[in-house]
Amino acid sequence: FGEEKLNLISNMDAFYHPSRYEGMPMSILEAAGLGVPCVVSVPTNMAHYIKEDNAGIVLNENTAQEVALSMKDMEVRKYTKQIAQLGQNALAMVENRFNWTTITEQLYKVYAA
Repeated sequence: FGEEKLNLISNMDAFYHPSRYEGMPMSILEAAGLGVPCVVSVPTNMAHYIKEDNAGIVLNENTAQEVALSMKDMEVRKYTKQIAQLGQNALAMVENRFNWTTITEQLYKVYAA
């Protein structure tokens, strides 16, 4: 919890969340907000954002084999310095899409229509 959790996440090369069902997973937002690229399954409800913002990897299937392949992919990206860009993209995703100003504007458009 708290600072210990944030320190652990911020020292990760990638944050994995291959969930089978999620609403809006705060752990992915926390990791992305720390500049850590995320590897997610489609059921996390974050795949669209991760893919569109190039903030990590979306698993094609939620299987052990796909997770293993993504780990190899992330290892290559780490050594070719591409992983740092994914992390910057993850941070930008949170700053641009999930800040309260943006969320408020989206809600206003929904309810004012």
